[in-house]
Amino acid sequence: MKIKSKFYIYAFTRHDTNEIFYVGKGCGSRYKDISKRSAYFKNIIKITTYSSHILLDNISEEEAFIKEIELIQFYKNIGQAGANFTLGGEGSSGIKRSKETREKISKAKLGKLPSNETKKKMSISRKQRTGYKHSVQTCKKNSETQKGRKRKPFSKETLEKMSIAQKARFAKNRLIKESNEN
Repeated sequence: MKIKSKFYIYAFTRHDTNEIFYVGKGCGSRYKDISKRSAYFKNIIKITTYSSHILLDNISEEEAFIKEIELIQFYKNIGQAGANFTLGGEGSSGIKRSKETREKISKAKLGKLPSNETKKKMSISRKQRTGYKHSVQTCKKNSETQKGRKRKPFSKETLEKMSIAQKARFAKNRLIKESNEN
């Protein structure tokens, strides 16, 4: 049996204090990825510049779990790695779920709507994707799913809000045009 050695240990360093604030195990480009991080981690990268770098490379997943625990403990002992809330060594990278399990998960989620908080996060995520274009095949598929669907008529209140918003857009555009002409 061949042992895969595609894992590594990485760290994120704050440039303002030159201290490591996070240590993790990864493969691929995980050391560059800032999505799926804690709020604490994201607050740090909002207030300072940072960099990520690989500390140990080309190790097996088992070695990576062990080294992650050791390095988190080391940096915690010297007052760093504050964004690590666990001691490391856990995780389920490369998990392959059976078709049956995937179907159970799908059925459990069927009919459940995301919370307003989740919707807001999804909206922000979508807005950050610039230049993303759907394939022609995806556009056709989306078009087909919408055909024949009818939406409920707008309420009088909604129509009034839409009217006010449209008038505001026209007024704003008119002001911009007039200021450009002067």
